[in-house]
Amino acid sequence: MLKRLLPKTLFGRSLVILATPLILLQIVLAFVFYDAHWETVTRRLALGLAGDISMVIQNLREAPDAAARERALVLARIHFALDVEVLDQDVLPAGPAGRPFGILERMLNQALGERLVRPFAVDTRRPDNTVEIRVQLHDGVLRVITPRKRLDSTTTDIFVLWMVGTSILLLAIAVLFLRNQMRPVRTLARAADAFGKGRDPGDIKPAGATEVHSYITHGVLSGPAQERITK
Repeated sequence: MLKRLLPKTLFGRSLVILATPLILLQIVLAFVFYDAHWETVTRRLALGLAGDISMVIQNLREAPDAAARERALVLARIHFALDVEVLDQDVLPAGPAGRPFGILERMLNQALGERLVRPFAVDTRRPDNTVEIRVQLHDGVLRVITPRKRLDSTTTDIFVLWMVGTSILLLAIAVLFLRNQMRPVRTLARAADAFGKGRDPGDIKPAGATEVHSYITHGVLSGPAQERITK
């Protein structure tokens, strides 16, 4: 089955030999990056956000009056860059939360579960590229909105761009060199075919790798053709 899928030409098969290890390397690197680096970075960012929310809740709980609570919210907006408000007498919907969608939502749910001892809900699929987190308080719901970029690692896009771009560049260079190396082989094949049919292969200039060069100069070609080569 695999034999049928392989290219029939020498150039095609050589290209497969060059491209296959490169593609496999990119797959392994991508797997290691997404499974380790990206997940670790996203978890740390999520833990940082969860810690900020936990601090806001602590300040609200220790506030002696409404003015102090409002000041705690203002400080959260200034220092933590969080859009926060308390929805008085509001209650989170009862029932189990849906299954986390994607690595960001999964890491954020884990981080909030570790930092908060309260029910919460997360929405990472808002159309305005923000993340909404609601935390149940004793007298309402704390609503937190933060830009999604606070939880996204920019190294992801840079890594993928460099990985794909470098692979394409290296593959293009390899194809270029391979085409140059295949040209003398094609010339030798045409000359051998003509010589085998009893025709004069014409002027042949030795070129290419040592093996091809030596075969053209000292190989099966003889007679008038060999004389032209050696001149």
